[in-house]
This record gives sequence, C-alpha cells and structure tokens, in this order.
Amino acid sequence: MSQSIKGSRDLRKLIPRSRIDWNENPLLTTAQNGWEILTIPLTTTQFAVYRTYVDVVGWSKDDITAFTQGASFQECDAIFFTAGGSQPLKSWDMVTVNRVDDTAFTDPSRLLNGTNWSAPGTSFSNYNLEEVLAARWREFAADSTLATSRLIGSGVWGAGDATAGDRIHITKVFLLGVALPTAGRLVIPDGAVVIPTVLVKEKDLVYMERLRRSYVLADNRT
Repeated sequence: MSQSIKGSRDLRKLIPRSRIDWNENPLLTTAQNGWEILTIPLTTTQFAVYRTYVDVVGWSKDDITAFTQGASFQECDAIFFTAGGSQPLKSWDMVTVNRVDDTAFTDPSRLLNGTNWSAPGTSFSNYNLEEVLAARWREFAADSTLATSRLIGSGVWGAGDATAGDRIHITKVFLLGVALPTAGRLVIPDGAVVIPTVLVKEKDLVYMERLRRSYVLADNRT
C-alpha cells in the first residue's frame, strides 16, 4: 500500500474562561469551569490546569495518520491578575499526542528555583519531544495602571510530529504559588485552539511503527 493524502481538516476546541482566587494563609485556591488546581506536595506552589482533547478515533479506525501543521492558540480578551510578588505570571499552551498527567505538575523535580517548569518535551520531563505536536510559553507582568497584564516574554517548542492515536490532547497551564505568593485573583478569558491537520494513509509498516512508538512512550511513564 502506498502513502496517500486523504484530505485536510481544521480541528477546533474551545477553552472556557475561569476566575481563580487564592488566599495566602491558609492556602486556599478555587477555580471555575473545569479548571483544576494541582499542588506540589508540602509547598504553596500550584498550577491552574485545563485539559481537554479532540476525538479523532474515526481516523484511527481507518488507519489514518494525522499530520498536524502547528496550532493557533487564541484568546478573546486580556489576561488579568493581581499579585503582591515580583515574579511574572507564567503560562503554557500545549497540543500533545498523549495526555499530560498530574505528575507533570505535582512532582517537585519538574520545577527549578520555584518558577522554571520542565514542561513536557524538555530535558527533565518524562515526555519525549516527539509527543509535543505544538506548544508555546508566555510570561506576563501585572500592569496596575491599565488594570490588566503585559506580555513580556514568549517562545515555542515541539517536534510537530504526527499521531495515529484516538485523541489529540490540549493542555493550558498557569503557574501559581511562587509567582503569585499573596492573596489575589487570576481571570482567564475564553479561548480556542485551532489545529490545521493533513490526513495521510501511510504504508502499513510505517503506520505500525508509529503505533508501536506511541505505546512505548506512554508505557515508559507507568
């Protein structure tokens, strides 16, 4: 069987807005609309995390491989936060082959100096770079004059590889705790992720190796 292109699609997923409030003593953090708060044990460092996925099981049943062409991470308003600390607010947006599990956030070895997170696909994470289809990081400074935030840094990473799995996973993350050490609030606007994708029918051996590799990568974390 020869390789052939079967078409292209724009995968779309909405990300709900959320208001996240936290108190300094005792530490109490609340989130809305499906966002989770994950804490590194014995610390006040927390992550606000939203995880979802695009179901592509119909393609995998037909032995179709999805070649993603990057991702457009979108927000319809400004990110607002209040904080008493000097550290900026940091965020990450990721499209991955496999689900980013809780230990990526709760394992203290993933965080250096309290602010530098080893995101999936980096040297000190337990995810391979090829599992990251597209990703970006950003950091913001609070702007009391405008009562909003200013973007002060950003970057991208990921191998942009393909997947033959049943799902394409989406994860949005904000680092709380050290970056926001005192009582405050984070307001996350509604957003979306759009993933342009080319559908390909690969040669049998290539497709089987892709499935095997995906299984090995996931199995190594268990």
